Amino acid sequence: MRRMAIAAVLVTLFVLPALAQNLSQGTPARVRGVVDKLDGQTLTVKSREGEVLTIALAPDVTIQTFVKKSLADIKPGDFVASTGIKDKG
Repeated sequence: MRRMAIAAVLVTLFVLPALAQNLSQGTPARVRGVVDKLDGQTLTVKSREGEVLTIALAPDVTIQTFVKKSLADIKPGDFVASTGIKDKG
């Protein structure tokens, strides 16, 4: 269950402070995949494309996660985000 929770966090993770490869300085990276392991400040992820990524986490890294809820679950003070497609009409 813990592994699934970590994987869910990664799927919705927006920005990691440092990506070990293919990251120009200061540019955010989006990573989607499944956690292989977390060892101290090093995170290993298997991306959706099958590539194994080794990510060096900053000491002050923050992780955001989103949980699917029904409209009845939303209450004042909650943060919500949504996406949509503009109607062509």
